[in-house]
Parts: sequence; structure tokens; C-alpha cells
Amino acid sequence: MRSTRKTSTSQAPTWLDAAVYEPKRQRTFDLVKRAVDTLVEQRQRDGTTRISLNSIVTRAKQLDPAGQGIAHTSILENEEAYAYYKRFRTASKPKKRQPAPTHTGTALLVKTDRDQGRVRQRYMKQNREELVNQLLSVEQQYAQLHERYLAVNDKLLEWQLRAEQAEAQLKAQQEPRSKEAHPLLPAKSSSPKPRQRKNAERTTGPLPQHLVSLLSFAEHHCVAETKVRAHMDIDHLLPVKRGEWTDTDGTMVTLALDAQGRAAFYQLYQGVPPFRLCEQCPHQKTETSGGKTKQG
Repeated sequence: MRSTRKTSTSQAPTWLDAAVYEPKRQRTFDLVKRAVDTLVEQRQRDGTTRISLNSIVTRAKQLDPAGQGIAHTSILENEEAYAYYKRFRTASKPKKRQPAPTHTGTALLVKTDRDQGRVRQRYMKQNREELVNQLLSVEQQYAQLHERYLAVNDKLLEWQLRAEQAEAQLKAQQEPRSKEAHPLLPAKSSSPKPRQRKNAERTTGPLPQHLVSLLSFAEHHCVAETKVRAHMDIDHLLPVKRGEWTDTDGTMVTLALDAQGRAAFYQLYQGVPPFRLCEQCPHQKTETSGGKTKQG
């Protein structure tokens, strides 16, 4: 009988474990194994597919005949499923860093406030071999940085889910003690003041002035759509507003950023090539113009 990673103070009856919990554990393991095997085959073909918690959850939902899929926590709580995930995850075996090929033998250091006109003149004086070497150096450093960044995000998501589980368990243990130490006070005779309901944010119709299309915003800043979609599923990393709005040019917008989202976008991607600055960067939260990015 399969064991789980989650511990509990009391064991379920044998008949309940066999009739309910064991089929759920087996279903989770089967979906994880099918999803991982599919991702491994795809990675062998293209060499770029990542095997992470997010990619497994997404692929498992596609493979599940019922279309339900599994949750991130289901993988962490299932011992066999978690072991199978750790065996093949791409973040578990980082490649040995290779020195970037440069004509000077040192890593390229670029300052953000450099004079681009002078840099352009210097590049124009270099021959083709020097330019090729420098381009290879930049691409190698970017690839290494991007690989480390994705690996850190995978571990961050895993530990965030574990922290949420631990917090929920601790809260459940403290609630009975809190009720014993602080018995309920008698209800006051005066009726409570009615709460004022906040106006719900509109999710249809024309795109509100304080929002901007996420995909247009990402394209204007040279950030890949696949990267943005992966990061917006991680809690608190890239806050996104969802709805069905129509932009001024008639385009349907389902993902949008408010001032907080644009500031988070800038903090997340600025400095990571090929990120491109716009006139309104760094998009502080105090923007009042709606943050509409001018398309050049």
C-alpha cells in the first residue's frame, strides 16, 4: 500500500484507506508518471522542454480523460509521485558551467548608463571575428543566467507550496486552543453597522484606462509570451488581471496589468536580455496615465 508524504495525527480506518485514499494516490502517481514520461520524450526531441511542477501539472490536465488534472500539492504529498518528479526534473541536475568564449578571456560587463553612441562607434571599428566572439559571449552568459533563473523559480514554487501547507496545518492546530483560551463573548445588543461593499472591478467591455494588455506590454518590452505565461501562474510573482475586454484597436484582451502589475513586470525582467526599456520605465505604482505603452 502506497504511503504519502503528508503526516497526520490519526490514521484512517483500513477500509476507508483502501476504498478512497489508495485509489486517489494511485491516480495521482499514474498521471504524474504519464506526464513526466511525455515531457521526457519531448525533451529528447527538442532539447529545451523543462520538467518542473508547473509543466507536469499542465501536461497531466491534458492527459487526464476527465480533464481535472492534479494540483501541485498532490505531487508533493504523494511519496512515489514526488520521487518520480525529482528523478527527471530538469532543475535537479544543473549543467556544469562552461566559460563563455570571449576574445579577451573575461566576462563581458555592461553598464546600464553607458553611452550607446560611443559603443556603436566602437563596434563599427571591430572586424567580423571580434563581433562574432562578443556575440557568442553574450548569448552564452544569457543562456546560463536564464537556466539558473528557471531553476530558482522551480525551487521557489516548491518551497512556497510547502510553506502554505505548514501554515495551514499550524493554523488548524491552534484554532481549538484559541477557542479554549478565549471563550466567545456575549453578542452586543446594538446591531453592527452594515458593511460597504466595494465596487467589483469590471471584467468586460472596453479595456479600463488603468489597465494595459499583458501580451502587448510584453511584446513591446521584448519579453517572450511563453515566459510571461509561465511566471503569471506563480503566486505574487506577476499579478495579472483577467477578463474579456476590448482594446482601442478592437483587439480582445483577456490578460491585463494594472500599475502594480507593470511595476512587478519591470522588476522581474529588467536587466535580463533582450529586455527593452520604454519611455515610462520603471513603471512605478504611482502611474496616473494608465501606463499605456507607446508603440514605437
